[in-house]
Amino acid sequence: MNIMWLGTASLFLETAQARIVFDPFLEMPFREAEYKTGIFHQANHVLVTHGHFDHISHIKKLYRNDPVRIHCTKTPMKTLMRDGLPEWYFHEICPGDAFSIGDFQIGIFKAKHCRFDSGIIIRKLLSRRTWKHAKRLFQIAGMNRKYPENGEMILFDIHADQAHIQILGSMGLDPDTTYPTGADILVLALQGRSDQDVYALSIVERLRPKRVLLYHYDDAFCPVSEDVDTSAFVQNVKVKFDIPCMSMKKYRRFKPEEL
Repeated sequence: MNIMWLGTASLFLETAQARIVFDPFLEMPFREAEYKTGIFHQANHVLVTHGHFDHISHIKKLYRNDPVRIHCTKTPMKTLMRDGLPEWYFHEICPGDAFSIGDFQIGIFKAKHCRFDSGIIIRKLLSRRTWKHAKRLFQIAGMNRKYPENGEMILFDIHADQAHIQILGSMGLDPDTTYPTGADILVLALQGRSDQDVYALSIVERLRPKRVLLYHYDDAFCPVSEDVDTSAFVQNVKVKFDIPCMSMKKYRRFKPEEL
């Protein structure tokens, strides 16, 4: 299996039998040329962790001419159909489901979306950078209304090529769900809270993976997003759990056994 981070929460996974993209999104502002070529179009399946704009708003632009299958919960399916994608694109999923794509065995578990806490909200509102990009801030607020999450956050639990990978597109777990533990790799978003390092450590403690890969820490939709310094968290994971942790680099293809 090969893994590649495409920015934000977009991942590309491939085996000899299938190619999958998770949460395809390119940075704001939109750059049309980037949609015409690239790794996104090599996928024949799209999996969606939840329906926010930075996870699904570019799906129509990317795949309106590609015969892909989109696997998502009810809310993002309705949003994308409203955007003009026909129903035959979709496979509706929900927690408790399990299905196969080629040699990928995929389990669906309920998760939770990270919520901005008061500390980060105050810091953002007081930031000169926020008001420098005030026009885009209001644009993003409108997109959040257009692309709701509606409590439908998914953790993907994946087995392929003798590897076990969990993908969490936002920093939160459901308190009432029992998750498989001991995955070879946990792919973990790191952004969205003032206490995100402590908060994310609790996720690692609960899932007990053998390795952690960090993503979604880039500044893809300024001024709401920001470039996150992951170095302290990487070190804390290594010290507390004695497991490897690394920040993914965009467009670098690697195999789980290389980590």
